[in-house]
Amino acid sequence: MKKIILICIAAITFCGLQAQNNWEKIELPDSVNFSQVYCLDENIVFAFAGKFFGGSNTLYKSSDGGKSWKVVLIDIHPKQGSKKMFPAKMSFINQNIGYLVMDCQFYKTTDAGENWSCLGFSPWGQTSLGRLLAIDEDNIWLLSDYGDLMISNDGGKTFHFNMIFNN
Repeated sequence: MKKIILICIAAITFCGLQAQNNWEKIELPDSVNFSQVYCLDENIVFAFAGKFFGGSNTLYKSSDGGKSWKVVLIDIHPKQGSKKMFPAKMSFINQNIGYLVMDCQFYKTTDAGENWSCLGFSPWGQTSLGRLLAIDEDNIWLLSDYGDLMISNDGGKTFHFNMIFNN
């Protein structure tokens, strides 16, 4: 039986959609529990699903505003021994080029998320990653939950540490 989900207020805010009097039910693939949603625009929506206890994290994409979904990335390097799913972080610089950190791996897409290439491991893994911000194709910022900032000036190939002082 397919699960049914209601688009919540948070998703409306993220997607820039206007609140409506009528809510639309969206059918999800069997046995999928989405943990995060990221909207590129009103039609292109990404959703993350995590599998616990040794499984892998999966990225789904909808090109029709959530009416239909397809798998665009399965984390092929799940963190060994992990009993929880780490939240994924995503940032796009335009409609085609975007970056993703999912379970310690750093990915890039150049075709609106249809295909993802693994650039390597995230400098911190993901346990302390608070934000991912792609400024352009060369400059990418990773901000930890603790206020530490790492910057890449070569498209994510290498990162250097920039200290942020907390008052």
